Amino acid sequence: MAGASYSSIIDWMDTALNPDLFVLPSQNIVVRTIRFPATMAPELSAVPGVERVQMVRDARIVFRGTPIMVVAVEIESIAQTARRRPVSGDENEMYRLTAQGRGLMVSDNLARLQHLTLGEVIEIPAPNGVIKLPIAGIVVDYSDQQGAILMDRTVFNEYWHDDSVNIFRVYFRQRAWVKWYETFGVNCSKNFNRTSRHLLYFTKSESDFTRSNRAATSGQFTMFQNASTQSFFTFLYCR
Repeated sequence: MAGASYSSIIDWMDTALNPDLFVLPSQNIVVRTIRFPATMAPELSAVPGVERVQMVRDARIVFRGTPIMVVAVEIESIAQTARRRPVSGDENEMYRLTAQGRGLMVSDNLARLQHLTLGEVIEIPAPNGVIKLPIAGIVVDYSDQQGAILMDRTVFNEYWHDDSVNIFRVYFRQRAWVKWYETFGVNCSKNFNRTSRHLLYFTKSESDFTRSNRAATSGQFTMFQNASTQSFFTFLYCR
């Protein structure tokens, strides 16, 4: 049971935290009173090396007497970068209906706490009306302990009349992603410690770049002064 819970948390983190950069208006991620204008999105997209920008807006609402989280994202874009398998519902249909503004995705903890079922039409109070849409899919989500509802930004903008942004999810143009595994026995008498490092390479242009080799001091040498691991070579790409 514990292993399954741990695995589901890791799967959620892999999608929720997979952008290369988060742009926030505050150093505190839970602050929602400070937001960006949506006009920043094309400005960020125009920065050399940026491949994709996704806008996220979240808000607290009271749903059936309980405060929960509403998360509004660009579902069509999210489906291409942070796709989640539903615990209930058809994956393709879930993303299609939610992206079209004809359905909602709800977290599995909200479904359990409120006894929600796939296909059920729920009512969400909003400043400019009541949203009435069916549940297109139930997904694992740990955004809020009481539960979360995920909708497309177009639905949020229509019923809140607010296109501001809490977070920009930014993806860079990636040339390569290498995971470097290391084992060493400095602190172990019977088994080897195992660690890994992520080596990421990005370029401003997909075709206009040059490659050079540069020696870099390894983490093992910095920490343990192990001469055998003093340096390793990485390929650095730049314009």
